[in-house]
Amino acid sequence: MLPRMVRRRSSLLSAQLVAEVMEAAGECRRACIRIRTEAPINGPAYEAAGRVMEAIDGLAEVLVGDRTHFHLKPHGSTFGGPPR
Repeated sequence: MLPRMVRRRSSLLSAQLVAEVMEAAGECRRACIRIRTEAPINGPAYEAAGRVMEAIDGLAEVLVGDRTHFHLKPHGSTFGGPPR
């Protein structure tokens, strides 16, 4: 059986390829976050890592339709919401 194909914009990509790229992009984005925690704020490495993160977010938007795919999301807490 052929892998399911994913249609995003004008590209036709296999789901397996998308999954592999997203996994690698997530690892790279996490490494950029580590760079930004150690590099001097607004220094060249800090700024370059930020640009790479923006590019990865753009890639996620194209591949899976969610620019915030790699962003931390709160888990089911009602913090800040109305009490139950």
